[in-house]
Amino acid sequence: MMAQDAPRSMPIAGDIVIAKRAGSKSAYTLSVVPGPAQLRMPSYDRAMAMASRLAAVVAVDVWVQEGRGSWLAAEYRSASPGLLPSRYH
Repeated sequence: MMAQDAPRSMPIAGDIVIAKRAGSKSAYTLSVVPGPAQLRMPSYDRAMAMASRLAAVVAVDVWVQEGRGSWLAAEYRSASPGLLPSRYH
């Protein structure tokens, strides 16, 4: 019996994460999991646009970090859209 696929609840290696920059009202950063912040963007809209373009090129998913250890899937571009076999949860 095969395990059913379940939606992923967090990014995996290679995915792009958008996070609000600490201490800023409107700046956001982009990072590639598992790395540190690599790009700083002046607004959420610009961060999302850049992340979307990058994700389309390398076929990865885009996530928004909502807090420490909390993510929201923003865009699925990977081969298996947002799915990871349930054994990884």
